[in-house]
Amino acid sequence: MSDTPKSAIPPATIAAKLASAANLTEPDFADAVRKEPRLVELLWFLQWTSMQPGGLDKFALDVIEQSAPQFGPPSIQDAAANLTVEQRLEIWDMLPSDTRQNLIPLNSWKKIRRVDDDGYPLPPMPYCRPFTDTERRLFNAAILRLTPAHFRTAFVDAAKGKLASRLRDICTGPAKWTWPRPWYCPDLVDALFEAMALHASRIELQLAPTAVMAAVFDRLEYAWQQKVFVKIEGDTRVGKTEAVRAWAAMYPGRARLISTPPGTSLHDLFAALAESFGIQFPAHAKPRDLRDEVQFILRHSGLFLILDEGHFLLPPPASRAAQPARLDYVRTQIIDRDLPVALVTTPQSFSHAVQVFKKQTGYNFDQFFGRVMLNLTLPNELDEADLLAVVKFQGPDIPEKFHRLIVARAMQSEGYLKVVEAICRRARYIAQREGNPAVSLADVELAAGEVIPAPTAPARSTPAAPAPARPKQPLAVKRGRAITPVPGAPALQPPALEQPVRGTAPMLATV
Repeated sequence: MSDTPKSAIPPATIAAKLASAANLTEPDFADAVRKEPRLVELLWFLQWTSMQPGGLDKFALDVIEQSAPQFGPPSIQDAAANLTVEQRLEIWDMLPSDTRQNLIPLNSWKKIRRVDDDGYPLPPMPYCRPFTDTERRLFNAAILRLTPAHFRTAFVDAAKGKLASRLRDICTGPAKWTWPRPWYCPDLVDALFEAMALHASRIELQLAPTAVMAAVFDRLEYAWQQKVFVKIEGDTRVGKTEAVRAWAAMYPGRARLISTPPGTSLHDLFAALAESFGIQFPAHAKPRDLRDEVQFILRHSGLFLILDEGHFLLPPPASRAAQPARLDYVRTQIIDRDLPVALVTTPQSFSHAVQVFKKQTGYNFDQFFGRVMLNLTLPNELDEADLLAVVKFQGPDIPEKFHRLIVARAMQSEGYLKVVEAICRRARYIAQREGNPAVSLADVELAAGEVIPAPTAPARSTPAAPAPARPKQPLAVKRGRAITPVPGAPALQPPALEQPVRGTAPMLATV
C-alpha cells in the first residue's frame, strides 16, 4: 500500500530509540540528547531521508559534496598548501592501517621495508617494530611526495564507502548508539546539521515571500517551539496551503503534514498518520495493529503534526447522539500528550461544519477549542506589494514594467495567486512559441486575456413594436347618463352592423 522504499528506516525504530532515552535504558544516548536536543530532529530527518528516492546512500553523497571541508583536517582543504613533515605525520596518524597502506605505492614500501607483493612486511620483521634510521628517511621521503589532494581523497573515498552505513547505525535501536565521530569526519554531527539547514533554505527559496507566508511560518514555528496547539484559518487563494506545505517540507525532522481523509473512519485517519510517518503496511493489515503502531510513535516521537483539511475531523451529524470520534482522538491522544499540533482549515468548510454539528447534536466544542493557544485568521485578499512579490517570483524573466499589469488582472479575478502563476507561465510559453527573445507586452496581454477571458456581453434584444392602442369602449347610456364599466366585468361591445355582401346591389324596399 505504501510507496516507501524497502530500505527506509521504520519510524518505530526511531520511536523506540527515543523511548530508550526517556526511560534511561540507553544512558549514553540520553546524555547526548540532553546536551544536544537537536539530535531528536536529526534522527527524524534521517528517517525521512531514508524514505526518499535514493535513500541514505544518495543523502550521504550529497553531504560529502555539500560539506567537503568537514571531511579531513583543515590543513588539507587548500590543495596548494605546503605541508610540513610534522603536519603530514599528524594526518597520517588519523588514518586506519588499510588506508595508509594504499597511500604509499607498493614499490616505495618495498624500498622502505621488506614487504611481500601485497605490501605487508615479511618475517622476521614484525609489522609494528619502529623504523630504523634508514627506513625513517625513506618513509619521510615517500610521505613528502603526498599532496593535500592525496590525503583529502583518502578521507572522501572512505566517507563515500562508509557514511551511509554510519548514518543508519545512528538511527538504529538501543545498544547500537555510538557517538558519530568517524575518523573521516570528526565533526559529522555539525555537517549533518548544516545539511538540514541547507535543505530548509532550498525549500524556502521555492516560495514567494508574502505576508501570508510570514504569518503562517511564525505560527508554525511558535507551535513547534512551545509544543502547543494552533489553528490557522484562511481562504485557499491567498497561499495558505502552499505556505503550510513548504514549512513542513523544510523541516521533516520536526513535523509531518497529514492530509485528513474524508469520511468518518478512524482507521482511515490512522492510515493517513501512518503514511506521513513512513510506516509500511500492506492493504490487508489489521486495523488494530496499525492503530497500535501509530499510537506507539505518537507517544514517543515528539513530532509536530500539521492536520490539513481539518473540517474532515467532523462527521456529518447523522443523529443527535453523534460524536466526533476523530476530533476526540486528536484531542485526547495527540493534543493532551503535549505534542505540537496545527489545524489548518478554511472558514467556509470548518466553521460551517462546527455550527451545523453543534446545532444538530448540542456537542460542546469548548473542550476542543479551549486547548487552542493561538488562532490565525488570514486576510481574504493580498495587497499589491505581496502580489508584486509573487509576480517577481513566478516570472523572473518577465520585465518588471509588466508586473503591475499582471497584478491588476489577478486582482480582478477570483484565482489570485493561481492567476498570477497562470499568466506568467502562459506569457512565457507564448514568447517561446513565437520565437521572441523576451516576454513582451503583447505576450502578457494575450496570456491574461486567455487566462481571464473577458465576460461575454449579453445579446442586444430588438425592442418590441408598441402594442396597438385598445379602442375605447363605448359607454352604455341609460336615461342619458354614462355608466362606468365595472372592473373585471366583460366589456360592452357595440352592436354589430349588418354589412352588405360585396358584389351585390343593395336591396330596395318595396311598398
